Amino acid sequence: MGDGVSFGNHGLKLDFYYNPTLGIQPPGCQVTCWPAILLIHGGCWYFGDKTETRIIQVANSLAADGFMVIVPNYRLVSGSNNPWPAQYTDVSEALDWMKLQASIEPGHIGIAGESAGAQLAGDLATYRAGDVKAWYGASGPYDLNNFDKGTYMKLESCIEDLMAYSYGHTGGDGDNTVDRRAASPISYIDYNGVRTPPTLLTNFLEDSINGVAMVPSSEMDEMAARLTTPPAQDSVTTRLVSGPGHALDTFDHTNLWNDILTWLDTNVK
Repeated sequence: MGDGVSFGNHGLKLDFYYNPTLGIQPPGCQVTCWPAILLIHGGCWYFGDKTETRIIQVANSLAADGFMVIVPNYRLVSGSNNPWPAQYTDVSEALDWMKLQASIEPGHIGIAGESAGAQLAGDLATYRAGDVKAWYGASGPYDLNNFDKGTYMKLESCIEDLMAYSYGHTGGDGDNTVDRRAASPISYIDYNGVRTPPTLLTNFLEDSINGVAMVPSSEMDEMAARLTTPPAQDSVTTRLVSGPGHALDTFDHTNLWNDILTWLDTNVK
């Protein structure tokens, strides 16, 4: 693991994971290189870190599968500090950093994100589709307006905090539907005529943490439907996981996780 490499313009750092014995040297690489995954942590946009146990487990699994895995931190919203789109700016700068690395195979960058990190992954994969070969979203909110706000009160609270000072607002604008739409990956499908890359989405039927409802599976369903509804005709795979769980708890389902690795192998490598 490479620890604490600086990137971007906001004093942030990223970690990277790889297996040195699994490097390749295809025609596009001047040195040994790896296909890569940008792995984005969740945490409701106001907490979370690249060193979380689950993120490290997943990063190590992906590295053992032959990927170089880049795990950045991004600025976390706190009241009027670091309002949206700071989080998108930071993960976009991490993607810029990846594109400059000789050890990353050109044209073979995928993105994976969990929960809030899946929203960020979705924004990158749609808005910057030309830079992304495929992406995986785990329990992500992809339309920040359209869900049952009474049942998913935690998600609604997090979005309100994220958007309250967004785009230069002075607070109290967390329910602004126009701004929410501008932050939603579903708004950028086939953006500027560029096809959204192959997409894998997972969600739990009872998506929750300690009994608290987190992200409805309708977010996955709506994103998938929009990706495949003309004029968009993009490749999308969905998996609804029975029982309770959230985001990268998919790692605990061995058969499912192996399917996810196979999908990433096929679509990123």
